[in-house]
Amino acid sequence: MVQVPNAALLHVNLLAIFVLLILIFSLVFRKNNVKANVLLGLLLFYTVSTISLNVISIFLHQPRLLFLNAINAAINFTFGPVLLSYLAFIQGKSSSWLIKDFRHFIPALLALFCSFYYLAASDGQSMGLMKQMHAGEDPLSNTLAALLLLHFGLYVFRGWKSVTDYRDKATE
Repeated sequence: MVQVPNAALLHVNLLAIFVLLILIFSLVFRKNNVKANVLLGLLLFYTVSTISLNVISIFLHQPRLLFLNAINAAINFTFGPVLLSYLAFIQGKSSSWLIKDFRHFIPALLALFCSFYYLAASDGQSMGLMKQMHAGEDPLSNTLAALLLLHFGLYVFRGWKSVTDYRDKATE
């Protein structure tokens, strides 16, 4: 039996999306804007996309929309390069090397290809996959989630290392 989530939880999620979108638009569409603000707005967009796609997945309960979970993972796999670009901009460095370096985006492309697994599933398979996913038993989505946590951890550590190196050079 499928348990319907609390409606108050839906309202809190929708409010969070609304507030974050206001913050994003205020960062991205400013007069005399700097690239760092645009990248900061893009970093906030990761939260909006994750909340939005989770709301769609949990509250609409549509098996044909399972591919959105893999697309959400693909979007989130671009977090690391954007984070490092943001840190480079606020430190006054050039981050063009990072955007041009294609290997940073390979995990996002692989996660995007995983969405085809869910798109190719029949209606009966999609319903079974959705039950597995909501129970935390879907191997593909669990693997993507684990790799995404590893990805976040590695890039946050690399970003922290960049900030501490910058701090050490500034204090010399």
